[in-house]
Amino acid sequence: MNKTVLPKLAPHFAAFLLFLIISFMYFSPVLEGKQLIGHDTQSWMCMAKETVDYNSSHNDVALWTNSMFGGMPTFQIAMSQPYNVIKYVENLFQIFPHSVYLLMLYLVGFYILLLAFRVNPWLSIVGSIAFAFASYNFIIIVAGHNSKAITIAYMAPLIGSVFLAFKDKRLLGSLLTAFFLSLAIRANHVQILYYTLIILIFLFAVEFIYSLKEKEFMPFLKTCGMLLAAALIAVGMNATALLTTYDYSKATMRGDSNGLTVDTQNSQHGLNKDYITQWSYGIDETMTLLIPNFKGGASGGTLKSDSETAKN
Repeated sequence: MNKTVLPKLAPHFAAFLLFLIISFMYFSPVLEGKQLIGHDTQSWMCMAKETVDYNSSHNDVALWTNSMFGGMPTFQIAMSQPYNVIKYVENLFQIFPHSVYLLMLYLVGFYILLLAFRVNPWLSIVGSIAFAFASYNFIIIVAGHNSKAITIAYMAPLIGSVFLAFKDKRLLGSLLTAFFLSLAIRANHVQILYYTLIILIFLFAVEFIYSLKEKEFMPFLKTCGMLLAAALIAVGMNATALLTTYDYSKATMRGDSNGLTVDTQNSQHGLNKDYITQWSYGIDETMTLLIPNFKGGASGGTLKSDSETAKN
């Protein structure tokens, strides 16, 4: 290896090794063969078992299951997509135990974002650890919100890739955008992708203003064109999941449905604002992203023997 290249790569190798050590230390029980299974993961295992068993013993793919409600499509449960190329990349990332894999995604993903922002690699390591250990990131791992955790992890390098495309690395940034967006869509948590889009809209707006100010509107348009092509590639690679979800949504309580979910106050189909936001964070509750139990603990938490409640 070229002597001038090795010093440049050293921080990245060190970062990956440190991230790996931290992940295994934090989830050290995996070294004893134990695994963390969240409530939602357990629920998924039950609802998906019929489909998984069928798919493992038949050549065709089950698109309907009787394990949920009165029966429903498997689109959002366990639909197999054998010809999705991006799944092979995903499988490569999953060589580690599941909880370690999620923490590694947090760490590596944010590290890539900070590198794209031209932050010093050693400082990027510190920033990645700070991001990964935000309390909410672990809350959703424990709860078994796996698709949300994975999409949050890919959100960072996706934003970094778009930023890179606008900073004189149009081709590299666009290729990385297609790559990370494909993985983020495959994780199948559209809500987090929606939030990511809002962030990217602000980024596009800033770059648009600067392009006008610096009289570089044509380069801006070229970058937008390549990023659009990257987005189309990512969407195309996940078309099966997206199209079936879109089609199915029309028959659910989140779509037009059949009139059973009409909002009697507003006389409209679908869900009202109160229902949609009842699990959302309040303004002051946002501090729990940094400070555990800032607004109280879990509804099903366990009190310690030295707690004030136990003492009384």
